[in-house]
Amino acid sequence: MQRRIPLQRRLAYGLVVLTAAVAAAELVCRVREARRGGEYRYAPLEPDPHRGSVLRPGASFQHNGRVAHINSLGMRGPEVGPRRPGVLRVLCVGGSSTYGLVIRDDDSTWPAQLGRELRARGIEAEVLNAGVPSWTLRSSQTNLEMRLYALEPDVIVVCHTFNDLVAPASNYVGDSFAEDASELWRPWRSSALLRGIGRKLDRISPEAKSDHVDPALAEAFERNLRRMVVRGRANGAVVVLTTEPHCLRPTLEASRIAKVPGLEPWYSFYCTLEYPPLLEGVERFYASTRSVARALDAPFIDLEPAIPDDPAFWGSPIHHTEAGEAVIAKHLANALVERRVLASVRRTREVEVAASD
Repeated sequence: MQRRIPLQRRLAYGLVVLTAAVAAAELVCRVREARRGGEYRYAPLEPDPHRGSVLRPGASFQHNGRVAHINSLGMRGPEVGPRRPGVLRVLCVGGSSTYGLVIRDDDSTWPAQLGRELRARGIEAEVLNAGVPSWTLRSSQTNLEMRLYALEPDVIVVCHTFNDLVAPASNYVGDSFAEDASELWRPWRSSALLRGIGRKLDRISPEAKSDHVDPALAEAFERNLRRMVVRGRANGAVVVLTTEPHCLRPTLEASRIAKVPGLEPWYSFYCTLEYPPLLEGVERFYASTRSVARALDAPFIDLEPAIPDDPAFWGSPIHHTEAGEAVIAKHLANALVERRVLASVRRTREVEVAASD
């Protein structure tokens, strides 16, 4: 007679088999992501339970002639040493347009070029690139709290619009109320298997583009802007708000006629809004940025009109070429100098040093 295996043992065996199968699937998905260069083929990203994804610390990345080096703090560019006396530390936060998604090397991004522009004007400044593809304001704020406030930046330049505008409203609005980074811990963000399932579901039943901007999303964006300014000041930094430029024309057809670089893939696969509400949303978010800057007396620099619409300056509707990055850097440097933002920071630091002596 065949011996009957007890139910509890059968359940235990089943659980072991299921766990092994899930672990194997997770491993396969991680290997596939690694071979593709992470979630993007433009940056060495890895999953993170607080920020969704982060640049892999210490990574070197090459794709289609583009080269990027990520330092130990997860920022594009060289390692960051101790603060140097008399040298202003400027931290640039944003998404892929700050990171430099289509830029050939680290030194050609607008944060790197901004450092050279400031030094050419006689200002000793160290400019750091803390932009990460796909990040929203809340992601950048979380990164500051978890990693970068410890660097004691004198100035934080904030360049966010588009990732916030096209973010899923339910997640974005909920996260905007989180007052501490610990509240944003989402363990499933670390699973390559779940990300793969999500991508397949998106391909099977893609969401229709929305015909309006959710008012709650706009309110959340403003809430995140305010937090960025208030928290930055509390950590000793001057927070400079900017607009994130684009080269989109007033209508989709006009953009197509103008041959806006990368328009079709960007609009088809990235943008969650129909074209008219997309442009309306951009203007609404720009207005929110100006409003918060006025209300909190924060420096505001409008980058939107700085770059010509000429395709030579653009690699996509929102990503600049090296020539476009140079225009951004020069415009920022001029504005920071003309408005004496850096001079005021330098005086504050000199007073602090004198007091400590």
